[in-house]
Amino acid sequence: MPVISLVRSFIFTFLNQSREAEKRRSRAFSLRKNKEA
Repeated sequence: MPVISLVRSFIFTFLNQSREAEKRRSRAFSLRKNKEA
């Protein structure tokens, strides 16, 4: 049972990190677009 919770927490943190990276990437992209406009 503990192993399952460990894996679940690992997956959760991984998904959270990728979501944060995606947010950062889209923010940088919009900033670049604003600069060009």
